[in-house]
Amino acid sequence: MWSKNSTTLLNITCLALGIASCLFISNFIIHELSFDRFHANSSNLYRVETHSYHFQDITKKDALTPFEEGPKLTDEFNEISGYFRLIPYSENRSVFLKTHPNIKKKTNYVETAYFADPSIFSLLDIDIIEKREHLLAKTNNIAISAQVAEMLFPEKFNSGQSILGEKVRPESLDKLAEPYEVVAVFNQLPKNSHLHFDALFSIESSHPYKVDTKILDTHTYVLLNENVDYRTLNSQLYKEKTDTQNPSAFFSSSALFPFEKIHLGHQTSNQPSPPTSSILLVFLGAIGIIVLLLSTTNYANNSIIKALGRAKEVGIRKLLGVTPNSLRKSIFYEALLINLVAAILGTVIFMIGQKSADLFIDIGYPVGLNSERITLLVLIVAFLVAISTFLTASYPSYLLNSLKLTQALKGKNLIFQSKQSSRGARVMKGLLVFQLAMCLIFISGAYVVYKQLEFLKEKDNRNIVIEVLGKFPGLTGANEYAADLNMSYLYEAVLEEKINSFKVSNLYNGQINMRQEIEPLYQKGDSSSFQGKFILSLIDHNYWKNDTTHFISGTNFSSKFGEDYRGIIINESALEKMNFHNPESAIGAEVGKYNSMLTIKGVVQNETKNEPPMVYVTGFRYPTYFNISLNVKGSSAEKINSALTQFQNDLQYDLPKFYFITRSFENQSKLEKNLLSLFVLFTAVAIFIACIGVYTLSAFTAQKRTKEIGMRKILGATVTQVLYILIYDFIRLIFIGSTISIPLIVIGVRNWLSNFTYRIELQPLMLIVPILILCILSAGLIIKQSWKAIVVNPLNAISNITH
Repeated sequence: MWSKNSTTLLNITCLALGIASCLFISNFIIHELSFDRFHANSSNLYRVETHSYHFQDITKKDALTPFEEGPKLTDEFNEISGYFRLIPYSENRSVFLKTHPNIKKKTNYVETAYFADPSIFSLLDIDIIEKREHLLAKTNNIAISAQVAEMLFPEKFNSGQSILGEKVRPESLDKLAEPYEVVAVFNQLPKNSHLHFDALFSIESSHPYKVDTKILDTHTYVLLNENVDYRTLNSQLYKEKTDTQNPSAFFSSSALFPFEKIHLGHQTSNQPSPPTSSILLVFLGAIGIIVLLLSTTNYANNSIIKALGRAKEVGIRKLLGVTPNSLRKSIFYEALLINLVAAILGTVIFMIGQKSADLFIDIGYPVGLNSERITLLVLIVAFLVAISTFLTASYPSYLLNSLKLTQALKGKNLIFQSKQSSRGARVMKGLLVFQLAMCLIFISGAYVVYKQLEFLKEKDNRNIVIEVLGKFPGLTGANEYAADLNMSYLYEAVLEEKINSFKVSNLYNGQINMRQEIEPLYQKGDSSSFQGKFILSLIDHNYWKNDTTHFISGTNFSSKFGEDYRGIIINESALEKMNFHNPESAIGAEVGKYNSMLTIKGVVQNETKNEPPMVYVTGFRYPTYFNISLNVKGSSAEKINSALTQFQNDLQYDLPKFYFITRSFENQSKLEKNLLSLFVLFTAVAIFIACIGVYTLSAFTAQKRTKEIGMRKILGATVTQVLYILIYDFIRLIFIGSTISIPLIVIGVRNWLSNFTYRIELQPLMLIVPILILCILSAGLIIKQSWKAIVVNPLNAISNITH
């Protein structure tokens, strides 16, 4: 039997583990729930999204809107008092910057960049280090984060000098265009923000995007007045569309979504950052509660044994006139002290554990605590201590107060044979059954997640189809030979059944993605002095495929992609500025110079009356998109990633720098891997606590049944037979725990596996193995703890009980 000190240490250890687990989980959940709430306007901010409908059912939700949607909604609804917009600088939101005028300096990679409205600084709480007035109000303004400022201007920034007015140039910017002037330096938004940016360009710099107002390229956020219900506005927006559209047709409508809820599992395409998994949060919360209950029940068991062991002390106290209330208070104070020590130890474990969390799980665990989160965690610890103290002291105090004075004075040996002891044993067994049931759930859960991941990784050899989007950034000098080479490879891949189909296009999701200002184009020998700008747009033959009415003369681009690598199509405004007498005279004429002499293939009507001069180009010389239906043998993230890498490498032989935009398949099983890591971690904690429970109860049972063991041995029972009797009692508890946990395991596992197209079958072995593990562990603990009581001389055993 353990000493008083070792029992106390055990109680503290179990409770510390439970409290540390709860703190670890609570810290993550608090962090996830706090997303975007640090902004003063967060409760009134809403993101405008685009919902696509068919037969009045939503078919797609997109986080992007047309460029003009923010101003349009602000004009239409008095309930909207402000807006700001963000346009990703590129598909990956990244940009390469270098300082100006020394453009030979190193190019620096900036991970996240947007074109932004000046109002972003008034609607969001952005910590500005230094700024000029009228932020981002001019065309060539840029605001950069402190990290980017240090990267671009290390000497000035680190010496405390202002970098306002410094010039930077994006790598993609025309060399003749004006560089951007730094007008503000800010600290990056906290981690608990769904928006992150390192550079903000003036949205006026993005004006080529304004030409086509149907393109979904803008993240739009609006500020509603106080006490305005956004659902009412959504109803009006939807009604406007259904009143003007055929309800059975495809149509799109804008919709508002609360800013504070975007991160909490809200699923839309083109999110600025991935949302959290609500399933993971619920799962973590359940784990925290279970682990705390396990540690508390273990302490309760030890407290019952300890209380019975103090029977004689209690009897003496009663004899000296100590009232039941005083006795109860002393037990509660002792429990409170132990819980406070456990809370301190648990907090230390948590502080150490949070530093190394990312080594085991990839869920963006928050490292470091702010004052608000520290306050919440302190309150959680205080609540856990209060609950744990109540749960662990209530029954032991009741048990000791129920002892009669004559019973208590006889000492613990006789008390262990009393009715109170039997009642305490039943409570302990009930608590142990709960521990064993939860332990079985943890072991089975970890086993099933492991088997499912292994199945996806090794056993699934069935072909699946993955729709992917690749991009070729463009190559100066690419010609028809390059087009033939790569198109031939794709056709061969179809014949070899590596891919089902493909579509190569300069259009991103069917829309113009690249528009930029260029110097005017002229006919050969023309000495005109037009000072304006032309707008270059990248398209292909699909842009006007079904609408030839736009053409005044000439023809569309060839359907054979890449053939017209030197061809252009111009609008009426460009025709006029290049001094052609009529559309027919322009066809076949060579003009320049954008990056080489180009040949006019067609002339189209202006879209609007005052449309600027437009030039349309196509081919592999420019950014090109590949929509590919790729066959993959196996559905695991590893196999998909391997197939994508191989396909990318094949295309890169002829199209350097080709890459997949939708290359997120390596994260397909990220949640499941995190679940497995968490299951393994908390399963280890649950097994440890359950083993301590078995160890404690087996010691108590051995002492309680000492007389019975002695009598059986006198009557001829062997050590093996006595061990069998003791082990049988605990195996029976495991069986009871199994009957409770197995239905829960079956229901939970079936629901989880139903999320997979390819999944393992639930087999009896998955339930039997955890039970066997517990049986073996329990048998070993029972033998170790009961051995002393079994091998003692039976006459001495009987004598110790009766005296």
